[in-house]
Amino acid sequence: MRRLPRAEVASILSSRIHPDRAPSCYKALKLQNPDLIPSPEEEMDELKVAEYADARDFYEAAEEFSIFQAWVRSEYAKYGYVEVDDDYLAHREQVRACSDRAREAALEAIDFSDGDEDLKIFFRNRQH
Repeated sequence: MRRLPRAEVASILSSRIHPDRAPSCYKALKLQNPDLIPSPEEEMDELKVAEYADARDFYEAAEEFSIFQAWVRSEYAKYGYVEVDDDYLAHREQVRACSDRAREAALEAIDFSDGDEDLKIFFRNRQH
């Protein structure tokens, strides 16, 4: 078990990932279909099926994070620190690596040929 740095605990506790903050398209879809399961007619539309899957993923991730955030809050209130296991740390690094790859891919798609190197450096050096 390892202690999370206070800055990371603060970041987790201040995060505002919540189902109420879902993108409007996900909220509309959930309002129409609370189970987020496409109807047989909708299953013929690949984009609609993908939209349902994305919405389900968002709501599931928001719920999982909410539970995790409550646990972190509880641990911090009890002990003044939060300890996590190596599985958590490994997963966190995988997520960060995936995020870094996505950022690099996005940066490659942006045309910085107009000489805005400062902006490119800013995006490349963003911290997690």
